[in-house]
Amino acid sequence: MPRLLAVALGSLGYAIYDPSFTESIQVSVSLFCGGLFLCCLFCHGELAMRRPAPRHLTAFYLMISLGGALGAIFVGLLAPYLFAALYEFPLTLCLTNEIIR
Repeated sequence: MPRLLAVALGSLGYAIYDPSFTESIQVSVSLFCGGLFLCCLFCHGELAMRRPAPRHLTAFYLMISLGGALGAIFVGLLAPYLFAALYEFPLTLCLTNEIIR
Protein backbone atom coordinates (compact mmCIF):
# COMPACT_ATOMS: atom_id res chain seq x y z
CA MET A 1 0.00 0.00 0.00
CA PRO A 2 2.77 2.56 0.74
CA ARG A 3 4.21 2.05 -2.76
CA LEU A 4 0.84 2.70 -4.38
CA LEU A 5 0.41 5.76 -2.19
CA ALA A 6 3.87 7.02 -3.18
CA VAL A 7 2.96 6.71 -6.86
CA ALA A 8 -0.35 8.51 -6.23
CA LEU A 9 1.36 11.31 -4.31
CA GLY A 10 3.94 11.71 -7.06
CA SER A 11 1.22 11.86 -9.70
CA LEU A 12 -0.81 14.38 -7.72
CA GLY A 13 2.25 16.50 -7.05
CA TYR A 14 3.10 16.55 -10.74
CA ALA A 15 -0.50 17.40 -11.64
CA ILE A 16 -0.44 20.34 -9.23
CA TYR A 17 2.98 21.49 -10.49
CA ASP A 18 2.10 21.21 -14.20
CA PRO A 19 -1.60 22.01 -14.75
CA SER A 20 -1.36 21.27 -18.48
CA PHE A 21 -1.31 17.57 -17.50
CA THR A 22 -4.86 17.83 -16.17
CA GLU A 23 -6.46 20.27 -18.58
CA SER A 24 -9.33 17.88 -19.26
CA ILE A 25 -11.92 17.87 -16.48
CA GLN A 26 -12.40 14.11 -16.84
CA VAL A 27 -8.70 13.52 -16.22
CA SER A 28 -8.35 15.97 -13.36
CA VAL A 29 -11.46 14.88 -11.44
CA SER A 30 -10.65 11.19 -11.71
CA LEU A 31 -6.98 11.73 -10.83
CA PHE A 32 -7.61 13.94 -7.82
CA CYS A 33 -10.54 11.88 -6.49
CA GLY A 34 -8.59 8.64 -6.87
CA GLY A 35 -5.49 10.11 -5.25
CA LEU A 36 -7.45 11.59 -2.38
CA PHE A 37 -9.20 8.24 -1.87
CA LEU A 38 -5.83 6.46 -1.63
CA CYS A 39 -4.50 9.06 0.83
CA CYS A 40 -7.60 8.75 3.02
CA LEU A 41 -7.51 4.94 2.83
CA PHE A 42 -3.88 4.90 3.93
CA CYS A 43 -4.40 7.38 6.79
CA HIS A 44 -7.45 5.52 8.09
CA GLY A 45 -5.52 2.24 7.93
CA GLU A 46 -2.70 3.77 9.95
CA LEU A 47 -5.20 5.00 12.54
CA ALA A 48 -6.74 1.55 12.80
CA MET A 49 -3.32 -0.08 13.27
CA ARG A 50 -2.29 2.42 15.96
CA ARG A 51 -5.44 2.28 18.06
CA PRO A 52 -4.78 1.64 21.74
CA ALA A 53 -5.96 -1.09 24.08
CA PRO A 54 -9.74 -1.35 24.60
CA ARG A 55 -9.67 0.50 27.92
CA HIS A 56 -8.24 3.63 26.22
CA LEU A 57 -10.51 3.60 23.17
CA THR A 58 -12.91 6.25 24.47
CA ALA A 59 -10.18 8.87 24.81
CA PHE A 60 -8.73 7.79 21.46
CA TYR A 61 -12.02 8.30 19.61
CA LEU A 62 -12.67 11.58 21.42
CA MET A 63 -9.29 12.88 20.25
CA ILE A 64 -10.01 11.70 16.70
CA SER A 65 -13.34 13.57 16.70
CA LEU A 66 -11.71 16.66 18.24
CA GLY A 67 -9.08 16.64 15.50
CA GLY A 68 -11.79 16.37 12.85
CA ALA A 69 -13.73 19.27 14.35
CA LEU A 70 -10.61 21.45 14.63
CA GLY A 71 -9.61 20.58 11.06
CA ALA A 72 -13.05 21.51 9.76
CA ILE A 73 -12.94 24.81 11.64
CA PHE A 74 -9.49 25.53 10.24
CA VAL A 75 -10.43 24.76 6.64
CA GLY A 76 -13.85 26.40 6.79
CA LEU A 77 -13.19 29.49 8.86
CA LEU A 78 -9.49 30.26 9.21
CA ALA A 79 -7.92 29.12 5.92
CA PRO A 80 -9.87 31.57 3.71
CA TYR A 81 -8.40 34.44 5.74
CA LEU A 82 -4.88 33.02 6.10
CA PHE A 83 -4.21 31.84 2.53
CA ALA A 84 -4.48 33.85 -0.68
CA ALA A 85 -5.08 30.69 -2.77
CA LEU A 86 -6.14 27.07 -2.23
CA TYR A 87 -3.27 25.51 -0.31
CA GLU A 88 -5.17 22.91 1.72
CA PHE A 89 -4.81 20.13 -0.85
CA PRO A 90 -1.03 20.51 -1.41
CA LEU A 91 -0.49 20.80 2.35
CA THR A 92 -2.51 17.63 2.90
CA LEU A 93 -0.40 15.81 0.33
CA CYS A 94 2.80 16.95 2.06
CA LEU A 95 1.52 15.82 5.46
CA THR A 96 0.45 12.46 4.03
CA ASN A 97 3.93 12.09 2.60
CA GLU A 98 5.37 12.65 6.09
CA ILE A 99 3.16 9.88 7.52
CA ILE A 100 4.70 7.37 5.07
CA ARG A 101 8.17 7.96 6.47
